[in-house]
Order: sequence, then C-alpha cells, then structure tokens
Amino acid sequence: MVNLNKIFSIKGMHCASCVGVIERALKKTEGIIDANVNIATETASVNFDPQLVSNDIIFSVVANAGYKALVIEKDTEKEKISKSKELDSLKFKAFFSLFFGALIVWGSFPGLVNYSPALLQNYLVQFIIAIPIQFWAGFSFYKAAIPALKNRTANMDTLVALGTSVAFFYSAVVTIFPEFIAKSGLETMPYFDVSTIVIGLILLGRYLEARAKGKTSEAIKKLIGLAAKTARVLRDGKEMDVPVEQVQIGDILRVRPGEKIPVDGVITEGESSVDEAMVTGESMPVDKEKGDSVIGSTINKSGSFLFKASKVGQDTMLSQIVKLVQEAQGSKAP
Repeated sequence: MVNLNKIFSIKGMHCASCVGVIERALKKTEGIIDANVNIATETASVNFDPQLVSNDIIFSVVANAGYKALVIEKDTEKEKISKSKELDSLKFKAFFSLFFGALIVWGSFPGLVNYSPALLQNYLVQFIIAIPIQFWAGFSFYKAAIPALKNRTANMDTLVALGTSVAFFYSAVVTIFPEFIAKSGLETMPYFDVSTIVIGLILLGRYLEARAKGKTSEAIKKLIGLAAKTARVLRDGKEMDVPVEQVQIGDILRVRPGEKIPVDGVITEGESSVDEAMVTGESMPVDKEKGDSVIGSTINKSGSFLFKASKVGQDTMLSQIVKLVQEAQGSKAP
C-alpha cells in the first residue's frame, strides 16, 4: 500500500529542542517512515504507512512527548480567533508577571530608590505575590518539562522550571523557616525577585515570538489566497467548472478575460496578455500566444484562450513559492 504524507498542527513548541523531541518520538514509532517538524509554521509533516499508523496514534505519540497534535483546521476564521485568544493570554501572563515581579524587586532593593514601601519589603508579602506567578503564569513550563523528563530528555522548559523552582522554594523556606536557614549558615535573603522576573521576561519573549510568527503565517496565507479556487475544464467537448484541486495534468482549460489562470500550463489555442506581476513584479502585461507557458494564479487581461495543464497541485509555481517560504522559516542555522 502507498504511504501517506500528512501535515499536522503542533501546539506547545518553544525552541529547537522541542523540534528534536517531537521528531525523535515520531521516527521511533513503528510505521512512521519520516517526520519533519517546522517550528516557524508549527506543523509536522509525517510520512507513514496507513496500515500501521493512524491519526490517533500520531496524536498519542506527540502527546506523550509533551505537546499536542491536531488535524489542520480548515476554518481559518476559527483558527484565527483561537490563536488570538492564545496570544492575548500569553500577553496578559507576561505583563502580570513583570508588573508584580517589579513590585518584588522594588521591595527587595530599597536602597536603589528613594522610597520603598515597608509592605513590599516583607518576605511573606513577596511570597504571596510570587505564588500565582510561579504556578499560574509559569504553569506552561512545568506542563512541558514533566513529559520531557519522562522521555529522558530536557528542553528550554526544563531549564526554566528547574531554575525558577529552586529560587522560589529556597525563598519559601527562607520566609517560613528563617531560623533554620540562619543556623545552616546559608543566605537568609529570598530570591522571589529572580524567579518572578525570569518567568515574566521569558513569557514576554514568547509573546513577541508568537506575534511575529502570526504575522509570517498571515503572509503565507495571503500567498495561498492568491490561488484560483475553480477552473473551467473541457471534458467530452463541454466546458465545466470544477474545483482547482480536481484539475489533472493534460486537461484542457479555458480562461476568459479578467480570470485567474488556475494552474501552470502551455497555451494550445488563442492569444492574450497576462499580468504576471505576482511572480515577476513587472507591472506591464506579457503577451502570450500558442506554445507559450502560463503560470497558475496570474491574471488573464484581454483575450480568451485554451491551455493544457502541465503542473497541478503542489507542483505549480505558486505552491513552490509557498513551500520555499515555509522551508526558509523552518530552516535551522548551520
């Protein structure tokens, strides 16, 4: 049976280590031939044997690695709303952590400013402020770190969770059992400022990164949106409109003035001028006649013509441009 290649949406990736963890987990699974994870587009391209592997198995493997795999949502508006909510939540947690973390810093270093409220200098108050930052705003770090440890690996979340937890719990002991710490000869000053500010700054970085990814993803969607949705195909001597996905190599298609050319091909009858600005950037239409090549998604300006499809689906020039942009986004530095 022929292997399938599917693209899944991956949630929860933050660094190159995440990519490696998911790829290794997928490639170790029986029936999966190859897996390529793209952090920029938050997708995984999986080549697998459908007799041995199903979508549910892939979802389970990714979940065990500490992430979430989904079938790519076709409802772009719904997906856009979902991503917007995620971005707003990340932004709120980042600024919440930085604001209250700054209050702890203010109370921890009264000598740095002319005035520092006595309330903020109280270790117990700092402890109470730090709790929601550590376990609510920073929950995502623990959520991703625990599965990584189960898989005997580590990632950025492991480092953040471990580092901030050490600072937080040591500070908690200093706050609750100061005499014990003093007798042990250890530092009796808490480090709530460290754990809260580190969490806040990393969340801020992730927010800015997610916002930048959103903009690049929108650019790719706009490129994809340039493609024609339907094509006028000649079959059995009759013209019929079909979805562009159903066009096959060798089909004869008609394009009228003002319409988008659905796929790449060669003109077999007629002549026209075509706006190829999408590809070449040239504003002046290019004259086309029998034997000339035409590019899918460019716009027919004047005459009507017939052409024979030579490249369809993922082989068209527009699809190749989109693919190159996605590969450039997901490429790893040497």
